Amino acid sequence: MAITIVDIPVSQLEPNPHNPRRDVGDVRELADSIRAQGIKQELLVTPSGDRDGRPMYRVVIGHRRLAAAKIAGLDMVPCRVEGMTAREERELMLVENTQRVDLTPLEEADGYQGLLDLGVKVKEMAERTGRSMRLVRGRLRIASIPRSVREASPAFAQLSLSELEDIAEFDGDEKAQARLAAKAGSDDFEWQRNRLRR
Repeated sequence: MAITIVDIPVSQLEPNPHNPRRDVGDVRELADSIRAQGIKQELLVTPSGDRDGRPMYRVVIGHRRLAAAKIAGLDMVPCRVEGMTAREERELMLVENTQRVDLTPLEEADGYQGLLDLGVKVKEMAERTGRSMRLVRGRLRIASIPRSVREASPAFAQLSLSELEDIAEFDGDEKAQARLAAKAGSDDFEWQRNRLRR
């Protein structure tokens, strides 16, 4: 089957709300490159309905390129359009992002949780992403940390994997998790964890 790449107006492209990567980061260098050479790899998008009589597309792969294209002032970007289910979208985004080193453990955890919510089994997630079932289960424990606990510390999103695992250890005790999260990034984190364990 031939792959068709079409130019789509930037105004008709929207970021995917389920992208595991919450922050595209600094894309200024990428924007400079796009200004000089254009976009060398197309975005993967899926139809997402109409707005004001114009077809809209949700980005599945290429969020950084889209952000950089906007900074570079491009009106149109090359896209491969594929119809896909919500499950296929999330699987593709998670696989794409786990192959990059800068996806945080929390972003990866929330990506697995999104697939779990769609009925994907742990074994299948592991096979699709090339991860072990043990790793996937560990990330799912992290994903279960409640929103209220995550918001207890401004540094929460930057916690290390071991700190997140320590907080997840107290699953079911939201107060203990919040106390530990509040010490995130400080020298008191380990002391608080040991105190809670006792």
